[in-house]
Amino acid sequence: MKRFIALFAVALGACALGQGQVDVSTSKSATFPGAPAGKDLAGVSTTTDASLTLDFQDDLASLGNLGALSATISQNSVSGTDLSVIRHIRATLATKDGTIPEQVASDVDVPEASTEVELPLLISDSQLLAFLSEGKVVLHVYLTGSIPERPFTLTYALMAQVSVAMKGSIL
Repeated sequence: MKRFIALFAVALGACALGQGQVDVSTSKSATFPGAPAGKDLAGVSTTTDASLTLDFQDDLASLGNLGALSATISQNSVSGTDLSVIRHIRATLATKDGTIPEQVASDVDVPEASTEVELPLLISDSQLLAFLSEGKVVLHVYLTGSIPERPFTLTYALMAQVSVAMKGSIL
């Protein structure tokens, strides 16, 4: 019901202006496996990884029925207290069905003692919109640093402003 009301509000506003905008966002937790137990890894940099599935296809398809879409990404970040031991993040994107092959989306060094880091995109906002419009997207996050022996959780956040160029009157 919320989505319908939001889309209806976008449609009404766009009807008057020929352009509508809606914020699209998600926040998801990813649990990363810890470093192998029993090995002396003090001071040794290791890598661990986890995947998240992002699914905006239905929302973007509904908006796309109103007109051409464009997006501006305002947040693409990872946060959590265990981020303080991470030195590097590499993130890739691929559609779950393989329609769009895997691409590196971000590759960033993490400042020491960080609890949140922005992931600058190596792909354009329009390329990210194409991924998200295609279907379910797998975000694969690789972390390198002093990985703890226990599993740990970080939070991924994405926020975008999607603009809709209306393709005619809906009234």
